[in-house]
Amino acid sequence: MSKLLQSDMLFALLWILVGLALLIAGIYTMIKQNKKKTVCTSKTYGRVIDIVEHVNHDSDGISVTRHPVFEYNIGGENIAEEHPYGRTHSNYNIGQEVEIYYNPENYHEHYIGGDNTPKIQSIILLISGVATVVLGVVLGILIANS
Repeated sequence: MSKLLQSDMLFALLWILVGLALLIAGIYTMIKQNKKKTVCTSKTYGRVIDIVEHVNHDSDGISVTRHPVFEYNIGGENIAEEHPYGRTHSNYNIGQEVEIYYNPENYHEHYIGGDNTPKIQSIILLISGVATVVLGVVLGILIANS
C-alpha cells in the first residue's frame, strides 16, 4: 500500500472516529436526560428572574447565547439556577412562570417541563454521528477501490 493510499485511509478512519465520538456524546446526553426524568419526580413552579448573556469568541467571530435563570422555592429554600442550555434568541422572558421537575433528594437537580433542548441536542449529535460514520465508511470504500 502506497504512502498516499495509507494517508487517505487514515483520513477516512478519522471521519469514522469523529462520528463515533458524536454518537457517544449523543447517547450520553440522552441517557443523562432520561435519568433526570426518572429521579426528578416532584413538581413545582418557578419563574425566570434573569437572562444571562454569554459572549463566545471563536474563529467565526463573536456569538452570544442567552441562558435563563430560574428561581423556585422548595421547603422554604429559594433556589436560583442558570439553565445550562443557551440559545441565540431566548425562549423565555423575565417573569415568565415555568414548571420545574426536581429531585426530592437533591433540589438542585431539575429539568424544565416542556423544554426539549436536551432532546434536540441528543438527536442532532446522533444524526451528525451517523452521517459522519457513513461518510467515513464511504470514503474508505472509495479510497480502497481507487
